[in-house]
Amino acid sequence: MIYAPVSIGTPSQTFNTLLDTGSADLWVYDTKTGSTQPEWDASKSSTAVTSPQIPWSIKYGKGSQSGFLNQDTVSLGGYTVNDTIFAAADTLNDAFTYYPISGLFGLGFGAISASGYAPWFERLLNSDALAQPYFSLFLVRASDLTNEAEGSIGGGQMCIGCIDSSKFTGDINWNPVLSDGFWSVSMDGIETNGKIVPGTATRAAIDSGTTLIQLPPSAADAFYSSIPGAQLANTTSSGLYIIPCTTTFSSLSLVFNGTRYEIPPQDLLRAISRDETECVLTIAASSAKDVDGSELAIVGDVFLKNAYSIFSYSYNGSPAVGFARSTIAGSWSTTSSSANGSNPNSSGAASFSQPSRTGSVSLSGAPVPTVGDATGSRQSPISTGVLGGGLTSSASGGLTPTRVASGSNASPTSSPTSFAPSSPLPYTLTLINAVVSVAVGWMFA
Repeated sequence: MIYAPVSIGTPSQTFNTLLDTGSADLWVYDTKTGSTQPEWDASKSSTAVTSPQIPWSIKYGKGSQSGFLNQDTVSLGGYTVNDTIFAAADTLNDAFTYYPISGLFGLGFGAISASGYAPWFERLLNSDALAQPYFSLFLVRASDLTNEAEGSIGGGQMCIGCIDSSKFTGDINWNPVLSDGFWSVSMDGIETNGKIVPGTATRAAIDSGTTLIQLPPSAADAFYSSIPGAQLANTTSSGLYIIPCTTTFSSLSLVFNGTRYEIPPQDLLRAISRDETECVLTIAASSAKDVDGSELAIVGDVFLKNAYSIFSYSYNGSPAVGFARSTIAGSWSTTSSSANGSNPNSSGAASFSQPSRTGSVSLSGAPVPTVGDATGSRQSPISTGVLGGGLTSSASGGLTPTRVASGSNASPTSSPTSFAPSSPLPYTLTLINAVVSVAVGWMFA
């Protein structure tokens, strides 16, 4: 998961917020919470609107949040939207307690906004400040997992209104969005050893706020039935399966629109027993639903570390998600097989033994990229922590489904206005490693 600094108010107050494509609300801690992290103080902003007090609450895949709606100027990555509706949270989120996180920045569509108001990015689109109607994400792995409980820093990038060609290779594969709420697309299935496992095709939400790949129960059962010795973990809610650590594949990939995206062993397998005989894959079962009730897989950072991802509100006139091979991806090929065929690009069995906990990519000292005609500088990564996030069909509000904010979905007191840099710049992010509780807490880097 990834977080970035967001500025709110006049003068601005800055907060680290989780960037979450699986929800649509922005919220930050209010002074009432007593958080050790920076808290929003409306009394210190000359542009804040706090009355009337409108209660707000939202449910996530894990946990919930509540508070009251506020209105003020909000800036992210050099773009500012005045009169943004956001929530001042009045309760602490347990997952954030010990880490430098003060809130969450939802990047989903307005149809799932719990506040009933259009999200920040949709209002930015409506202001015509962006040259292009998309944002892109580049995630990397943790750079040095020296402590299983805490992990450490990895870097990343968000490009608002731009695509950074230095972060991927090959062509962009575009996938039409199937939902008015989530960034959900059609997934052909999971491919192992050169063949798509029958029964694993599903609709999938691309969710930067989730660590794992979570499949509908039927798809998870189909996938794990192909692995000898796999069994559902003895927990009530994890959805994880235990497999023998000796399990081998020649490859494991997610397939979208006929293109396979291989996920390397270091992103897939973790030992959970001291003798390293029992392992879990970072692929779990989940009962998530899309806004229309369809079964929904949740594809999180395990996948996004291997695919440069572009979230477009208008590709050939309709929303779409584009994938390309990340420059730090595992082994890769671009031709997928059918469930009954073989993949000529798959060769050489790779044993999924416990990976080394060293090495990754840091943005510190990296060369400045060129993004179209614009250039930008990168900040040094800030410290990281542990966070649980997610996507849920219950995180919804009363909005009529919309792609671009307008009319009654805009600010209740004034028209949206925004200010932007003269050209789009890449925006530095920080990767968060998430703990998954099975037999022991483990870091999925």
